[in-house]
Amino acid sequence: MFQRRTPLSPSARVRNWVWPRGGFRRAVTCHVKRILRVPGSPHAIAAGVAAGVFAGCTPFVGLHIAVAAALAALAGGNILVAAIASLIGNPLTFPVIWISGFEIGRRFVDHSPAGSLDRFIENPSFAQLLPVVEPLLIGSLLLGAALGSLAYLPVRRLVARAQASRRERIAAKRPVPLLSEAAE
Repeated sequence: MFQRRTPLSPSARVRNWVWPRGGFRRAVTCHVKRILRVPGSPHAIAAGVAAGVFAGCTPFVGLHIAVAAALAALAGGNILVAAIASLIGNPLTFPVIWISGFEIGRRFVDHSPAGSLDRFIENPSFAQLLPVVEPLLIGSLLLGAALGSLAYLPVRRLVARAQASRRERIAAKRPVPLLSEAAE
């Protein structure tokens, strides 16, 4: 029923996944509207977004949705919204998130000299891995906590406003009872 008349070729599917046909603004707008239309309290939806943003900032590729769902369940958030919000971590944003997380974590971990990432890239070994992973993990967790916390309040207000507007539109469409009907 809701399928294309002519199915997309595999190369067209990949092209649409990498670069959406309607553009990134439209794709982001669709995700935002999808989140605003999810039934639930403003807190549940905002907590789901915060959990998803936090999980999307972690270096646990492949586990973002599971981490987001677990955090949303603990915080009383919407698990579906958390899964959608975890898409903030994607191949386009991973370099920015990981470099930022590494730089933040490097300031908290003393034994991580500035060139440890360069040394690991030149000679990848387990011994070279710890000075890279530890600051990346600490920094990513701090970055995710900060971004998730910053996302919570605006999302909660936006959802509350959208839900109130929707209730007003529905109430405006209801027929007004006539005085004779109200007396009966």
